[in-house]
Amino acid sequence: METLTQIPCVACDSRAYGSYETVGIQGQAYRVCDHCLLNADGPGKFEACRDELALALTLYALSLNGWTDYTLTDEYAGSISQIDRYLLVEDERGFIEVREFVNGDVALRELYGYENNGFGADEFDAWISFERGGYAVSFDGKHVGTYERMSRAKAAVSLEMRKHGYYPNVFLSGEHGPSVRRIDVW
Repeated sequence: METLTQIPCVACDSRAYGSYETVGIQGQAYRVCDHCLLNADGPGKFEACRDELALALTLYALSLNGWTDYTLTDEYAGSISQIDRYLLVEDERGFIEVREFVNGDVALRELYGYENNGFGADEFDAWISFERGGYAVSFDGKHVGTYERMSRAKAAVSLEMRKHGYYPNVFLSGEHGPSVRRIDVW
């Protein structure tokens, strides 16, 4: 442990505590004071991160300040943020988990996997829903129509995108049960 003098704790922004741990992310050194480490250690938000508590507190502080490379949020499932080669996963109850990857590209591919499975989808995306009468299409929260074939439904989404100049993710729901997955319409 070193003495904290000029650089504040990334978690509490204090310079008052005498010792800290240093965490390096993207060539930048961040410090977490012992006070924050002791308060976060135990049951609660960071209990899954006991072995990497300083890293988890640093990533969480960076995500709160908007210093993420990419973030997905889901009203019912929580959020996932990519910061360099790390994913900070916060579930719907507020519990934090940190996942480390070889590099940022691998972490981003993992994050895209969540998005491909519908994480972060909302009503303002484009939706194609399998129904008995065909495929129902909604775009930006509005029903567009129902089509007999998937190819027609995809074409309708593509036309809406061009018409409005808005190119959201396109999700297919209910094809084989209550599932959601991202698809391509081009």
